[in-house]
Amino acid sequence: MYRKKLMRACLTGLMVVTVATANVAPVFAAEAQAVGTETAGKEELQKVSINYFDEGANKQVKEVALEAEAEATEIALAVIQKYLPADYNLVSTDYQIRGGYVYVSVKKDVEIREAVLHITFETTEGEVVTTETVTAEGADGEDGVFRLGVDFNLPTGYKLSNDRDQVTEITIPFGSTGGHTMVVEKGDLSSIVKIQFVDAENNDEVVAGGDYFVDGDGDGIFHTREIAEWVPEGYELQEVGDFQVELYKETPLQLSVTKIKEEIPMTPLEPSKPETPDKEDNKKEDAKKEEKKKNSPKTGDETNAAAAALPAGVSLAAILAVLVKKFK
Repeated sequence: MYRKKLMRACLTGLMVVTVATANVAPVFAAEAQAVGTETAGKEELQKVSINYFDEGANKQVKEVALEAEAEATEIALAVIQKYLPADYNLVSTDYQIRGGYVYVSVKKDVEIREAVLHITFETTEGEVVTTETVTAEGADGEDGVFRLGVDFNLPTGYKLSNDRDQVTEITIPFGSTGGHTMVVEKGDLSSIVKIQFVDAENNDEVVAGGDYFVDGDGDGIFHTREIAEWVPEGYELQEVGDFQVELYKETPLQLSVTKIKEEIPMTPLEPSKPETPDKEDNKKEDAKKEEKKKNSPKTGDETNAAAAALPAGVSLAAILAVLVKKFK
């Protein structure tokens, strides 16, 4: 009798275990399928790690280890979403298993806010040269970094003052506004350009050239008057105008020149001098005068013609007096 009751109890228990197993098995099978596995046996499973990585912050956010069937090549989206870190959103859509890992790119679900920086440029004497405002956007709670030469520049024609140490990277939290003062001074902001001087009258033959400093104010433009002192000697520049610095840092700028025409100086004429008589001519002239004297009528005194004529005049007067007395 007891043997029959015991057998009946055993049969009842076996039926209960069988029914329970049949009801529970689909639950485990469903979970195994979700991760690409079937729990047929531990020898048929592989270990897989899901790596959630925030590329924006360049850091790993979370890593989840689980098991998948040995032949599985990817993890189901439902499983990826199940272990997704809080406050993050999925970025990647590829969940392939590679070397036992699944790389999942995520992005933090945060509010994007703006950082504002007001910059004042002033001289060492406190004179304001100019102001500038720059902005950047980023996740709330993080910092925006503003860099000199990247996010803002110095005023044209100025450089940082050398009388103190200065910060060139300014940090402002996103969602905030800040200010910063930079001390500047006027400086030489010249650039180097390549120039060739070519002879316009000789088939553009290069007569001089090289690297020259121009654009002292740093505005990117230079004028030909800045290179006038380098025009080769004996030549004059034929081109005048503005040129862009950037175009001639590597490629030479060719400027036409021509030779300066030489002017022949005029020699002033000296006043003519009176001709000096030749000694021989003087002798001939003296001979002529001497001959003339010889041919002239002679008197008692050749040296005084008036004295020679005086006696003749007295005789004539005496004759006239005798004639007057006779006729009376």
